[in-house]
Amino acid sequence: MNIEKGKILTATPFLEDPFFRKTVVLLADFNAEGTLGFIMNRVTNLKLADLLEGIHFDADIYYGGPVGNESVYYLHTLGDKLTDSVEILPGLFWGGSFEQLKTLLNTGAESEDRVRFFAGYSGWDAGQLEDEIEAKSWIVGKTKSREVMDIKPDEEIWRLKLKADSEYAIWSNFTDTPHLN
Repeated sequence: MNIEKGKILTATPFLEDPFFRKTVVLLADFNAEGTLGFIMNRVTNLKLADLLEGIHFDADIYYGGPVGNESVYYLHTLGDKLTDSVEILPGLFWGGSFEQLKTLLNTGAESEDRVRFFAGYSGWDAGQLEDEIEAKSWIVGKTKSREVMDIKPDEEIWRLKLKADSEYAIWSNFTDTPHLN
């Protein structure tokens, strides 16, 4: 399957990197220079209001990946209500004017469930992700905007993504400690 923005990466049990173990990553950008994505199923213990002043809502912060953890990124379904946002999938956008977003959420004009915030992102240099896919570290799949926004912060979505592809379904039962069997 082709790698492109809007695709989902599901980590295989053979991926040993602790940052990505049992993760599901949405690709937000893919080009000749590399790939950028966000881990969708890991939430931190931080709230947006704890990190930024002037926020009057209590949104969760997800762990987007090990790169750029000093910055907050966001995905949303607000469309053209935020200037400079980039469409990843039909109806799903990345970034845009944070001041506009803050106003929409602080005033209650939009709901928090239409936005997901991330500390950091996942990044791969040109060719790196392709090599990891060839090494069976990732499975590339399709998704939809609503499915992305509904992903819960746990490992169950990881298992469901593996089970959805009959070729990899058996991996969903893979133990964390195979050397103990």
